[in-house]
Amino acid sequence: MRNRVVWLAVFLLIGFIGIGSSHAQEGENLLENGGFEDGVMAPWSVYAGATGANGEVVTELVDAAVPEDPIEGDYCLHVVVPEAGDNAWAAGLQNSGHVFESGKHYTLSVFLKCNEGTLSIGLKPEQAFDPWTGYGSTTVTITDEWVEYTTTTPVFTEEVTPGSITFHISATAGDFWVDGVRWYEGDYAEPEFKSLKAVEPTPADGATNPAIWATLGWKTGIAATSHDIYFSDNYDDVAAGTGDAFRVNQGSAFYAAGFTGYPYPDGLVYGATYYWRIDEINDLNPESPWVGDVWSFSVPPKTVYDPVPADGAKFLDPDVELTWAAGFEAKLHNVYFGDNFDDVDAGTGDTAKGLTGLPTFTPGTLEPGKTYYWRIDENDGVATYKGDVWSLTVAGAGGGMRADYYKGMNFNNFILSRTDPQINFNWGDPGGPDPAVGDDN
Repeated sequence: MRNRVVWLAVFLLIGFIGIGSSHAQEGENLLENGGFEDGVMAPWSVYAGATGANGEVVTELVDAAVPEDPIEGDYCLHVVVPEAGDNAWAAGLQNSGHVFESGKHYTLSVFLKCNEGTLSIGLKPEQAFDPWTGYGSTTVTITDEWVEYTTTTPVFTEEVTPGSITFHISATAGDFWVDGVRWYEGDYAEPEFKSLKAVEPTPADGATNPAIWATLGWKTGIAATSHDIYFSDNYDDVAAGTGDAFRVNQGSAFYAAGFTGYPYPDGLVYGATYYWRIDEINDLNPESPWVGDVWSFSVPPKTVYDPVPADGAKFLDPDVELTWAAGFEAKLHNVYFGDNFDDVDAGTGDTAKGLTGLPTFTPGTLEPGKTYYWRIDENDGVATYKGDVWSLTVAGAGGGMRADYYKGMNFNNFILSRTDPQINFNWGDPGGPDPAVGDDN
């Protein structure tokens, strides 16, 4: 009984993890229009009271004692406080409607700059209703130069909703500018627009590139004067900068592959994954080079891939529907289905089920406990590309227990995607029954 109880507990735990909703990654900005690049103030707002404070999105810092552009992008917010309030919170700048989740902590980061001299500004992530509880509240003294200020909340012991990102602005009269506001899970993280490394790759890291050529782009590090480019279908070579992965040092943040005069001049390979890295260079800076992350993109194969249910799946519903990812530029799908591997592989024995224009096929009600095989050949209007033979097994009559399992996984942002009853948790011998319970319990 002891073993059965342990197994049931693990089964339930994994099941609950699997159905949980996904959440933002640490460091991802949870604020809409945090850099004011929408060109408008919304969803930010100013509550003013008797101070008459107001805000306006601008592209220039007019009359600033220290002339500077917006610190991020083309826009920032200009806030004017004509007169001080009775207290710092008599006027405020807010971005509301947030949920502060239990078990998490968050960081608020913001760039601030006043017209001249200094101003006192309060940073207060808060509960957006009485008693307006603050989390990591702090007061900063801003100057006439752009500086990033930050505060991190404690770990929330219960959910707070609605929450608000609030700046208390009426301690003193004056005007100031706000830019690059970020609210994100976890501890402080450097903003990408201030990064010394290359960031924001195009194609995005892990993307599918819908062509046998690619144009690569990235946002350059703030101190870079040139860029070392590494590109290969070998991850290790790109990561280590070995083999033929190094391509060129150049001044522009643009590179191509799959063209004459560039890597893979005859075109990229269908079904292949390519890796690339940008090291930012400044020969006058002793900290150079700033080694970049390894990014990747894939070219889809001409053959079908990613079958659902997965190859070898078991304990399936007799009325299962088959779907797949279409091969590159496929126009039609030739479906083969049957209970004999050799027949499906050869397309004989009445396994040919015809053409479909959609990547889906329903074979009809299948026999309980039986294994079936299926294959999809892709046709792009020029040629046919034979697919692999996949298998599935229908659940036996009378049902049973199905478990979803994972090994070596990070369960943050986790959604179940595979089912298989062949469990191996590497637990070893669980030992005998609990003496206090006995073999019969």
